[in-house]
Amino acid sequence: MSENFKYLNNQGDGGLKELLKIVEQPKEQWILWNTNLLIPIFSRQDLHTLKLEMDGEELTEQETALYDRQIRVWGADAQRRLSKSHILVCGMKGTVAEFCKNIVLAGVGSVTLVDDRVVTNESLSSNFLILPHENHYNGKTLAEVCCDSLKEFNPMVHVAVETGDISTFGVEFFEKFDAVIISCCSLGKKVLG
Repeated sequence: MSENFKYLNNQGDGGLKELLKIVEQPKEQWILWNTNLLIPIFSRQDLHTLKLEMDGEELTEQETALYDRQIRVWGADAQRRLSKSHILVCGMKGTVAEFCKNIVLAGVGSVTLVDDRVVTNESLSSNFLILPHENHYNGKTLAEVCCDSLKEFNPMVHVAVETGDISTFGVEFFEKFDAVIISCCSLGKKVLG
């Protein structure tokens, strides 16, 4: 191996300082040494300020640290757009709970849940967001209980509950969202307008 290259043995001790030293070098000298593999670093971020600009806005230092892996996969612009998205989810069955967990962990801007059904034994067994403390959920809706659990996954995502029958919501209500996911309801309710 050439002596012109700088290497980082990624063992976790002092790694960030070493990484900063590496990225200060000319780009053609960047190589990351990790578990006996040489991996080129294809893009350079300003690790000193962690500014990821788009339309005059930046991801915060906290967002950059939390979503670091995702930013490396799909870029800062995509992460920023994701963090501004508003998602409506109607119906909280098992697969929808998994979907909600994934989008909350990914860092969407907000998730609004609609499901006025009361927590039952069946919902306890099919939805991992509902912990099996039956007495605790006295009269709470699926949306309320799932909302509490989702907030714990990522406190940077706003998770809210909307009550009511979705078939009575007007078009203006749905226009507030970038994506609408409807599950657990009749075809008549799914056809909105």
